[in-house]
Amino acid sequence: METIWNYTFNELNIKPENQPLLMSEAPLNPNSNREKMCETIFERFNVPAFYVSIAAVLALYASGRGNGIVLDSGEGTTHVVPVYQGYTFPHAVSRAGFSGCDLTDYMVRLLGERGYILSSSGQRETAREIKESLCYIESDSLRAQGSQFQRYVLPDGRAIDLGDECRKVPEALFNPQDMGINNTGIQHTILDAINRCDIDVRREFMANIILSGGNTLFKGFPERLQKEVEKASQTRNKVHVVSAPERDDFVWIGGSILASLSTFQSVWVTKQDYAEKGTTAIFKNDP
Repeated sequence: METIWNYTFNELNIKPENQPLLMSEAPLNPNSNREKMCETIFERFNVPAFYVSIAAVLALYASGRGNGIVLDSGEGTTHVVPVYQGYTFPHAVSRAGFSGCDLTDYMVRLLGERGYILSSSGQRETAREIKESLCYIESDSLRAQGSQFQRYVLPDGRAIDLGDECRKVPEALFNPQDMGINNTGIQHTILDAINRCDIDVRREFMANIILSGGNTLFKGFPERLQKEVEKASQTRNKVHVVSAPERDDFVWIGGSILASLSTFQSVWVTKQDYAEKGTTAIFKNDP
């Protein structure tokens, strides 16, 4: 991680010793990892202040809501995180066993079945670009029209006419068995998290399902997710999926909002805090 942080500071052309640093983390990150981050940031980069927040909490801030259940699905992980008044419910956090890299692998496999072998890292990147630019969730109206074909030109000049691949890949979010992963669909992951929460907050969470991350950007995904949650929940509670256009950047947006608040300034873990308490200073704001 130190190498990545060095690269980031260099690319942004900033001196870390002059810049407070807010980082996001996955839910249920072990305390030992947080302490190691704290030590490295203060000892190696000498930042004046540091703070770590769970990514889903930042996404909720970006949505403008105080309470909600966040589906945060990106390249490496997919989590469903209940957030209430700025705090998560660790016992209710649900992790799906698939993410964006699995969808890319599925695209590579489907293209391979048609004779387009994408085995190198650069070719795999091509599969990821196809996934992100051409894939969609099939609606009832599109299904009635039959197969939709889209053309993609490979770096070597070959053109691929893509059909069912473009709908099959995102469909695996709801039916991961299609790509060989023995997990329930994302709609069930959401309901599992909600049902682990106190019954008094379930209705509010059902009405505030916040989307965050690149895997939620497929055309038609929010509408399909709402239908699947409604169908699987078997309750009369209102289901509402919040899908802001900028949701791919929700974690960053939420972090920028949080760090700019005047009330947040006392929350930073300062260099003095670290000098007095060592790495345990990172827990000073924990409930």
